[in-house]
Amino acid sequence: MVVVGKPASKEQFVTDGMIFEFKGKEMTPSRGGKKSPMNVKVTLNLNAVPSQMDLDMPEEGKTLAIYKIEKDTLTVCMMPDGKTRPAKFESTKESGTVLFVFEREKK
Repeated sequence: MVVVGKPASKEQFVTDGMIFEFKGKEMTPSRGGKKSPMNVKVTLNLNAVPSQMDLDMPEEGKTLAIYKIEKDTLTVCMMPDGKTRPAKFESTKESGTVLFVFEREKK
């Protein structure tokens, strides 16, 4: 994960062992087989270029994002302020965006 242009430290965001399960219109995080009680509502716009994703989190509110899927990799770039949507898949100090790169779990 990259936050405002710098790789995130473990203090900022711990992803070790995290699994983000996308099912239907929801995303549920889990760690060590234990699911979080937080279900995030996901709304996709496949017609936009790049494709858009809105994440509606119960406690934090809405986050606007763009995403792309390439083989088993999901890349999501989001703007945590909930008011603007990133235009590019990058995270710089000036942009204030957060960039995630997820790999599909190997079974």
